[in-house]
Parts: sequence; structure tokens; C-alpha cells
Amino acid sequence: MYNHQKIEKKWAEKWVKDKTFTPDLEKAKDPYYALFMFPYPSAEGLHIGNFYAFTCVDVMAKYKKLQGKDVFEPIGFDAFGIHSENYALKINETPRKMLNRTIANFRNQLSSAGLGCDWTREVDTTDPEYYKWTQWIFTKLFEKGLAYQKEALLNWCPGCKTVLADEQIENGVCERCKTAPEKKIMKQWFFRITAYAQRLLDGLETMDWSDITKHAQRNWIGRSEGASVKFQISNSKLQTPQHRCATTGQANSKSEISNFKYEIEVFTTRPDTLFGATYFVMSPEHPLVEKITSPEQKKEVEKYIKKTGAKSDLERAEAKEKTGVFTGAHAINPVNNEKIPVWIADYVLMGYGTGAIMAVPAHDERDFEFAEKYNLPIRQVVAGKTQKHKNTKTQKHCLIIHGSPRCDKSKDTDYTPDNIKHWLGWLKKRLENNNYKVYNPQMPTPWEPDYQEWKKQIDKLDINENSVIVGHSAGGAFAVRWLSENKKKIDKLILIAAGKTITDDNKRLHNFYDFKINQNIKNRVNKIIIFVSEDEKKYRIASAKLYQKELGGELRILKDRGHFTVTANPINKEFPELLEEILKDKCFVGDGININSDFLNGLETEQAKEKMIKWLEENELGKGTVNYKLRDWCISRQRYWGPPVPIVYCNKCGVQAVPEKDLPVELPEMEKGWEPVGDGRGPLAKVNKFIKTVCPKCGGSAEREPDVMDNFLDSAWYYFRYVSPRDNKNIFDKKLSKKWLPVDLYVGGNEHAVLHLMYTRFIAMALHDLGLTDFDNPFKKFRANGMILKDGKKMSKSKGNVVNPEEYGAKVGYDALKTYLLFLGPLNEDRSFSDSGVQGAKRWMERIDRLEEKINNNYEDDKKIIKKLHQTIKAVTDDFEEQKYNTAVARLMKLTNSLSVEKNISGQTWEKFLILVAPFAPALAEELWSSFAKATDDKAERFKQSIFKAKWPKHNPKLIKDDIINLVIQINGKLRDTIETPINISEKEAQKIALESDKIKKWTNGKKIIKVIFVKGKLINIVIK
Repeated sequence: MYNHQKIEKKWAEKWVKDKTFTPDLEKAKDPYYALFMFPYPSAEGLHIGNFYAFTCVDVMAKYKKLQGKDVFEPIGFDAFGIHSENYALKINETPRKMLNRTIANFRNQLSSAGLGCDWTREVDTTDPEYYKWTQWIFTKLFEKGLAYQKEALLNWCPGCKTVLADEQIENGVCERCKTAPEKKIMKQWFFRITAYAQRLLDGLETMDWSDITKHAQRNWIGRSEGASVKFQISNSKLQTPQHRCATTGQANSKSEISNFKYEIEVFTTRPDTLFGATYFVMSPEHPLVEKITSPEQKKEVEKYIKKTGAKSDLERAEAKEKTGVFTGAHAINPVNNEKIPVWIADYVLMGYGTGAIMAVPAHDERDFEFAEKYNLPIRQVVAGKTQKHKNTKTQKHCLIIHGSPRCDKSKDTDYTPDNIKHWLGWLKKRLENNNYKVYNPQMPTPWEPDYQEWKKQIDKLDINENSVIVGHSAGGAFAVRWLSENKKKIDKLILIAAGKTITDDNKRLHNFYDFKINQNIKNRVNKIIIFVSEDEKKYRIASAKLYQKELGGELRILKDRGHFTVTANPINKEFPELLEEILKDKCFVGDGININSDFLNGLETEQAKEKMIKWLEENELGKGTVNYKLRDWCISRQRYWGPPVPIVYCNKCGVQAVPEKDLPVELPEMEKGWEPVGDGRGPLAKVNKFIKTVCPKCGGSAEREPDVMDNFLDSAWYYFRYVSPRDNKNIFDKKLSKKWLPVDLYVGGNEHAVLHLMYTRFIAMALHDLGLTDFDNPFKKFRANGMILKDGKKMSKSKGNVVNPEEYGAKVGYDALKTYLLFLGPLNEDRSFSDSGVQGAKRWMERIDRLEEKINNNYEDDKKIIKKLHQTIKAVTDDFEEQKYNTAVARLMKLTNSLSVEKNISGQTWEKFLILVAPFAPALAEELWSSFAKATDDKAERFKQSIFKAKWPKHNPKLIKDDIINLVIQINGKLRDTIETPINISEKEAQKIALESDKIKKWTNGKKIIKVIFVKGKLINIVIK
């Protein structure tokens, strides 16, 4: 009877006692370092997600051990940090007391789980002998200029009362307490990770890491090639700055730049679009905003800054509606000396680039939306390569054709011409601001429209494939008739309340509307939109539907707009939906040909970029440069539970790093007053015994830094310390590190892609540059494991669906639990945990246990079983090399099924089978291995040792070859049957067997066989007539 609790407890204790998984690191001949991510000893205990990642490493470690490698699978605890401190605050207990309890619980859980960890080299980041070296790393980076202090606009978490790194904000909130961070200017300590940006990027190319992780790191590093461009800004009356204008080629005198107060550099990936920069935008947090804002705009600017300060960077970046305020200042576009307004806007973030941008609305979607909203100019300077460019100053045209009034009021004193009535004049101005040439003629005798007279007016206009025609009422009908008669190609045709169906009271318009719609128009127009209001007269709605039926396009039915006249509804003074349709697709963000760009006209994008960069450099107005989205790592934390920053401030000597001989700077034990205060300084600032010290350089009085370090630094180097955790003279033993590092296999969640994994790579590179290692990639192979769901849903306490590994270990056993998790799917994919599924894994354990009854050491297995065994050995070995644990488990289950139907199993087969099972179900395999009751005397001694002293079986290639095949039988090329036959069957025998098949007879009876096609070892095709 399989008793999982008894078996697993027995072997977990014996492995530790016998040091089964404790390698001799110095004597090891074939090292293999397997590592799972540093666990945080949560008060809730072992989480199923962690347990799965641990299992993915452990199963490979056991496989490699059976292959004869010296396997090192260490364990330790990432115990510093806000997670621990926040929980201690919650239960009103000091972090130290809490962790003494939670670490003991975690240790007990991991030991019971049957993991092959080496407990003799356990590390704990809160141990002074560990964080002494964390502090040492800081001092070495400080010496190299890679650790520095600066004032910066940072993420302040009001919940955790500390600064957060950008990477510690998820979906706009603190990853730990889920509070939305605020922005604060604070003086903090940083690591210059940006100095390694390109190396971090280049290294990804040759790393055997999960693609999803490498993709995340590439995006986070965010390399962009472009140019930095200098813009001069002032809120004074502007003069032209001194530089050589691209357009005129003339230099300006020094006196002309006296009113220019500030110069700001912006980075752009599209220097080829500089001629299209029509406004300038700064982040609301930019330090120059206050200085350049005019007195008239000061109140509005301050109000806006306060409003945006309440939003997170993520909220601002993802906001659908862009907002901003004009500062009253202007900048000069350096390529054409054009005066452009300076705005502040929420879509420009201080943390990216220089906190300012040149806005090119015709070629950037965010700039376009903003310009459209605030009526700012839009100038196209790049056109698609498919457009014709007879001349590179191509400009979009819009023809607006008004409708027909009911009577002649042209002599009235308050008469408004029809071409600027209602929304027409408004539209003209808005389009002209967007660099459109607008034709808006007053048509002759519109109250009695004559098609031929109107046609004379329009025929003389330059209407081409870049043109948009807007026709209102009778003007819409005219546009369709005019296009029906000619072969003009245009960009867009937009009809507003256009008539076609005429009622009796409109007889005077019959001749005007009496025409046949040419359906060929839709082949000559890129886009057709038809506007009508739902409260319009029925015959006009019918007309709109008729136009759509004949021409296609999009019918847009609006509410409460009548005939789109002011008399129908005052709202019709403007028509934003129409403007949006005209301008839609006007923002061209791709590569193309430069237009309206002076000396860049006619050049393709890459050529234009190069030429513009050359011009900027020659005129000292900018230069070609590479920019990275990656920002330096802020490591200061205004909390208690962490390693103190090893810095001393001396009035005489300045900032001094604590010498190695004085490390560690120990964290004082605090029973009270360790809670965060939120005043920008850590709780240690209140501990005089800690703060007051002497300067290591002059011996005078000095003060320590009160902040502690980000716990991600603790976990950025822990894998080094495992090899020599008790070495108090060196950060790690160089000889052992050279032998065992880098880590062979590392597994963990991809949520750590831009936090732990990026920081770990940075520290590895820095230690390499210090001459301590000969590698800069910490992990030869990293695999990101998928998430564990419960019945298809994400686990959470509130849903009550959290899977507790300890609970299921008691119910079904850890062997069954681990096997089930691995069986659920590929390592990198999310998987859904179910109670019925894990019970199935337990049943497999029980079936394996029952196989022991069939063991007969004097029995020889038949060829079928031997063949299946060797096929399984090969397939499972291949699966392990590719970490396809799910298919390996499936193959072993299949082999178990085959063995279950046998009356006897040979000792040789049983031995190999148990070794194959051992990485997945180590306790059960050990138990059955040790109780090999029917073993011969010489074998019995061997079975007294752990199964993990055995050798992984090798398959015999000769035994896995198929000697039986499923012969495919076709009739006229179509599959009709398959029959099991010897692999070397002859054509004559194959034909005989095929024709004797009942399934084949019904196709061949009464038919003549024309020919037979035979492919040996595969198929026979009988052609009949």
C-alpha cells in the first residue's frame, strides 16, 4: 500500500542525513550548477508558483546527477526588503523576530518537499556576514564612479513611504503595496547602469535565455538612434538666434540673441522631420518650466502642474486624451528660424530623454492628437513613396461646396455669404491651420443653382489625387455629378445632407439634381463618407442611403444636427466630426520622401536623416546620437529593513565610502521607532549611536547615510556567495567561482525580467570589470516559467483559490504534486491546476508502486517491452535536454501502462524504469529501489545506496528500430485502410494482404486493377477502373 507521507518523510530526512545532495565543490570533476530564484520567506509559507519554479530546476538537477555530474543546487533566503518590513508592521512585530519564525517554517517546508538542495551552504541576506559584501559591492562601484548621488524627480510611494525604482511600478502602482506613487525631487543614491546599456543589449544576442525575457529587456533598455537638437527658448520678445539659417544661409548677429535665456536639447529619432516641428512640448516637471512661463500664463501653468502631479507616469503615457497648457514662451526651430509655441503636456515625461520634445504632428500620432485638439499647425514634411511627387512641395487641397439657400438674401444688411455660413468658415480656418490649401468659393445664384455655372467655377481649380471634396446639401449633389462626368481621382469625398431624391416643393432644383450617379467614382476616390442627421427630413435620409448604395463608403448618422445649419441647431457653428474625418490618416509615421523641407526635399528618409544630422553638426546646433530608455538604478530606500548604505558625510572631506576593514556597517536592532516616517529620511536618522561616527579619512566627526539599500542589490549577486558562504575575507572564493560559475540553469518568473534579471546582469558585468570574474553573463541558460492558475483563474486570497503546496503535499504527496505540475504543459506556458488532475497524478504513483509485485529477476521481457523501454529512454533523455518535462512524464505514464498489462517484469527493466522515474518522483523511486526484494545477492548490496548514485540508462539504437509498421492501403490515392505488417514485407505479400481486407474488397469487387504502386515500409496504392 502506497503511503506517501511515510515514504516522503523518511527519504527527505535520509537525504539530508546522508548528504545525498551535498557535493564536494573542491573535488568535483564535472560541475553542474542548478539554481532557482532566491525565495523570499513569506509569512504565508511556500507558494505554488515558487514551488513550480523550484521543481523545474530540481527535476533537471536530479537528471544531471544521474548522468554522473556533480550537481550543486543551493538554497537561501532573500529576507531583507519592504515585503518583510510591511508584513512586520501589519502584525506589530519587529522584522527580525518575524523572520526568525518565517525562515524556520520555509526551511521546514522546503526540506519536506523532497528538493535536492544543499542545506550546508544556506545564505540569508540579513546576516551581517552576507550584507558586508553587499556593502562592499557598493563601495567598489562608488570608487569606479558607478555609484553616485544626485537630485532627481523620483517615484515616491506614500504607502511604503520610500522611493521606488521605475521597475518597481506595475500598472501605475507600487508593485508591493499597490499604492499610486507620487513624484518628488529628492537627493538619492544611484547605480550608473546606463553606462552598461549597450553591453546589456549586445549580450542578449548570444544568451540562451527565454525569448520573452530577452524581448522584455530589449524594450526596457530601449535603444534609439537619432539626433540631439538645440532649441533656444525665451518668454521675452523673440529675436532670431545667431546661427546659419538652413533656408537663407545667412548668419545672424550676436545682438539678436540677447533675449534668448535658455537652450534645451531634445532627442529625436526623426531628424528628417525637423521642418515639420510646429510647436515645442516640455514635461510639467521640467525645471525650466517655472523660469520660462510668462506672467500671463503662470496661474494656468501652476494649476496644470498640480493636476498632472497626481497622475502616475503610466497613467499619463496611456491616457487616451492628451492635455496641456501654453506657457507663454516660444522656441526657435533651428532649421528655419520659425517661432513656435512652447507648451507643457502630460504626454511628455521627465524621466525619458530630456523631458522635452519637438512636436511634429504630421508624423507623430501623439503630437497629431494634441495639435488637433488645441488647433496647432500641422505641416506635412514626409510623404509615402507611393504618392506622386511632381514637386516636393505637395500640399493637400480641400474644396468646400456650400448648399442652396431657399431664397436670395444677398441684399440684406445682415447677409452672411453662403460659403462661410454655419460651420463652413470654421472648417476653412481649421484646415488652413493644418497646412491645407482650402477652396471655398461663393457659388453664383445659389438660390437658383445652375449646374453649368457652378461647373465653370470648379473646373478652374487644382483638384487632384491629394484633394478632399466636401459638399453640403446641394453642394454634395453637385460634387457627385461633377465627379460622375469627369475622371478625376481624389483622396476623399465627404457628403453632408446631400440631396438626390426631390419632393414637389423643390421643383426648382429638379434640373440640378437630375443626373445618373456614376458608380465608377468609388474606384477613383480613396474614401467616401456620408453624413446625415437622424432628425433630417425623410427624403434627405433616403438620398443619403441612395448615395451609399451606389457609391459605397461609410454612412455616419448623427443626432440632433438637422440639416447641419445653425438655424437647425446652434451646435452647427462647428463640425468636429467632419474635421476629424478630413484629417484622419493625415498623420504619416512611416518612412517616405521629404517634402516641404528645403534642402531635404526629394530625399528618402534615411538619406534625409543623414543630411540633417550633418547640417546640425556643421552648424553646432545638434549631433547624431544614441539614446536609451533605460534609467540609472535608484538604490536608496527610506526604510529600516535593509543593508545600510556604506557612506559617511564629513564636513571637511565630503562624501566618503566606508573602508572594507570597517564593513559591515551593521543595521542596529530596533525594538521601537523602526517604522517609516515619510519625511524623506529613513528611520535610522533618529538613531544617534548609528548616525554619529568618525570620518575614515581625517578621523573627525561625521554622519552616516540614514538610507538603506534596495533589496534587489542583495539578490543581484547571491549566486556568487553560495560557493563560499563562510569566507569572511573575500566576497567569494575565486578558485571555486571559476570552477562553478556561471550558473548552468536558472529558472524563475518572467515578471523579474527588468528587475532582478537586469540588475543581476549589471552586477555581473561590474564584477567582471573589477577583475573578479572571467564572465559577464551570470546564467548560461535561463528559462521563464509560466504562471499557475486555479481552475483557469488567477489565484488570490480574496477569491479563496490559493493552492497551498504543503496542503497538497499532505493530501497526495509531493511526488504526485511535482509530477502533476510538470505534466500540465510546457515549462514556459501558464497552466491550470485542478484537484481532479492532481488526484490523477497520485493514481499514477500508486500504479508504479503496484508494479513491484510483478518483478521477477529470472524473467526475460519480450521484445515488445524491451523495445518500448529503450524508445522511452531515448525520448525521455531528449525531452530532458529540451526541458520538455510534460512530454517526458507522458511517455513514462505510457510505459507504465505497458508494464501494467505484463504478468512479469524483469529486474533489468525495473531498474531502468525506476531511474527514469526518479527525477520526477524521487521518494517513491528511492523506496522501490531500496526494497528490490527479488534482487540477487550481488545486486542487493548496490540497492542499499541511493538511487541517485545510479547511472542514467542509455538506449540501444538497434532495439528501438521498428520491425512492425502500419501499412497504408490506398485506392486511387485515397486512404482506405491500414494494416500492421512486418517492415520488410514484399510488394507481392502487401498486395495479397490488402486485397483480402474487407475494407478494400468493397472498393475492388467488380473493378479492374490498372496498376499497383508500392513504397516499401510505407504504403501500397491500388489503381482501379
